Amino acid sequence: MKDTAHAAARFGVRTVTGFAGSSVWHSIYTFPPTDPAYRDAGFKNFTRRWLPVLDVFDEVGGNFALEVHSTEIALDTVSAKWALAAVNHRPCFGFNHDSSHLA
Repeated sequence: MKDTAHAAARFGVRTVTGFAGSSVWHSIYTFPPTDPAYRDAGFKNFTRRWLPVLDVFDEVGGNFALEVHSTEIALDTVSAKWALAAVNHRPCFGFNHDSSHLA
């Protein structure tokens, strides 16, 4: 993804939309509820993997827009807030709007 940030900058693309993945998405909305420590560990993993990527987006003046989707670290508004907190509300990290997910 770091290479993608550099390539986008060379092409003059300011925002890259994509996926980040998640090691815990399957446990966030399932029943019975998952231990919050498990969820927190997944978001710490997301922080560890994505802060260096966001550093590159900052370096090149770009942004990353995560598609809110199942299998992703952010799959609804609650997990989107957790994801923003996990990356310290970095201005270069946000979300794209895919209206097909509203239905």
